[in-house]
Amino acid sequence: MLDILQVPNHVAAFRLSAEVTKADYDRVIAEVESKLQSNPHIAVYTEVVKSTRITLPALLTDLRYSLSKLGQWRRFARVALVTDIAWASSLMRVVSPWLPDIEARAFRSSERGAALKWAGPPQPPTPALRMLATTRPDTYAIIWNGR
Repeated sequence: MLDILQVPNHVAAFRLSAEVTKADYDRVIAEVESKLQSNPHIAVYTEVVKSTRITLPALLTDLRYSLSKLGQWRRFARVALVTDIAWASSLMRVVSPWLPDIEARAFRSSERGAALKWAGPPQPPTPALRMLATTRPDTYAIIWNGR
């Protein structure tokens, strides 16, 4: 089951519970596409209830959509996952460093408000490399943010 949450226009927010089907993911995709049409950068906030089951067609739809957005991942500034499912939180921590231009964090269900507040501000991603000003004309400096 999918609930679309009422949030600011630059955030796509969902609550997944019980059985999540392909039809539910089609609604997720429609909501995300709607947000992307009216915003250069969006955040995604997802709550996953502990007893949630995702069907295989739904999972494949999600994977196919994610891969189709590969060139646009920088438009997804932040991704917040709210769950008490230990493996899902761990997976988010493992995958997060490999998501280019996306800040991703997992939160416990008791931290819903903090997660929405963290995801909420519309911020374009910072570039991986930036030039720093120096006082010498023969010296260049850059900063690398690790992504």
